[in-house]
Parts: sequence; structure tokens; C-alpha cells
Amino acid sequence: EKAATIISKRSKIFFKYYEDLKDLGDKGKIQLPSLQEGTDGNGHIFFIVGPDAEQSQDLIQHLKSKGIHAITHYVALHSSKAGKKFGRASGKMQVTNDMSQRVVRLPLFYSMQEEEVDRVIQGIRDFFS
Repeated sequence: EKAATIISKRSKIFFKYYEDLKDLGDKGKIQLPSLQEGTDGNGHIFFIVGPDAEQSQDLIQHLKSKGIHAITHYVALHSSKAGKKFGRASGKMQVTNDMSQRVVRLPLFYSMQEEEVDRVIQGIRDFFS
């Protein structure tokens, strides 16, 4: 019943992150999600991609020290417990492994206040300054 309201709120947070971090993307400090023209998205998640695994992990720790919960987005399937047991992979999966360590998912939830979003953005800016 509240899907449209929830999606609208989450999308506003998504686009605030995008707009306020765009300059860091333009400077090559991070990569932002690619947006396809004519789509609105649903504000499900917002992530950034750090330049390398070490900086991404350092960013996560930096944000954690400020009370901001940011995490890697996923464990590469072939590295997961189930993936090791049931999956199969061909090759070393270097790109998958690299990306799984560089993607940083930022907090994004329906009840998130603009001040909280600003705090996350400032934390990221502080890290890269």
C-alpha cells in the first residue's frame, strides 16, 4: 500500500548521494552507479566503487569510526560457502574478486533523515580530502 511513498523517499536519497558525490566520481576518486536515461530506479541500494580494495576497506573503517554503517555489497558467489560447495567457476575470477572487495554499499533506508545522508556524504568527503 505504501510502495510508491517508500520508493519515492528511497529514490530521493539515492539521487542526493549521486548528486553530492558526483564531483568525486568526476575526479576519479570513486565510481558511481551508472544511470540509464529514461529510468527512475527504485532506490533499492546506493553503492560506490573505490579505486582499490585497500582504499574501499579503509573507507568502510573510516565511516565506521564515525558511527556510519557502510559495508561491502556482496561476497563473490564462487567464494561463498554455498558457492564453494555447489557452484562452479571457470578461471581465477579476477574481476569478480576485485569488484567484491571494492564495492561499498552506503546506508539507504526509508526512515533515513536528510541530516544522516549529509553525514555519510561528509564522511566520504573527509576520507578523500
